[in-house]
Amino acid sequence: EALKHIRDSVTQDRPFAMGFFDVMLGADIDGIELVKQVFEIDPRLFAVFVTAYHDRSVDTIGNFLGEESREKWDYINKPFTEGEILQKARNATSLWDLNRLKEWQAERLSEAHQLLLNSEKHNAAAAIGRSVAHEFGNLLTHIVGHAEIAKGSDNINDIKNSLEIILKA
Repeated sequence: EALKHIRDSVTQDRPFAMGFFDVMLGADIDGIELVKQVFEIDPRLFAVFVTAYHDRSVDTIGNFLGEESREKWDYINKPFTEGEILQKARNATSLWDLNRLKEWQAERLSEAHQLLLNSEKHNAAAAIGRSVAHEFGNLLTHIVGHAEIAKGSDNINDIKNSLEIILKA
């Protein structure tokens, strides 16, 4: 039932920040296996194990869940007070919120980085374009200038000289 609720919450884009899971469920699977399956559905969820038994150590749970999930769960032994549960819930949801903020900031940073790269590409293309235009302008200045000289001259040598410069340009 918990897996269905978590799956539905993720599908609706309204994921749970955290959940409390009893180690001994009395069902086909224990709470640790349940959390492993929960992490497959929603790797962002924070889990707190609660138990009155001491048959599973924190290290055993950590080894079972894997190193990649070591910061995604906590452990509390019964009996516990209401204050302890509230504090675990506050800490877990605060950590969840901080992780979502970190992801959001990383996405914004990635977008800004991509914009910067695109801007640099455009700036480089614009600089190349300006350089080409400048060089082309210099060539046109020679061509137009010497064409005007040739047009206004009656001296055949001046006209030939201007035409050679124009052809070189």
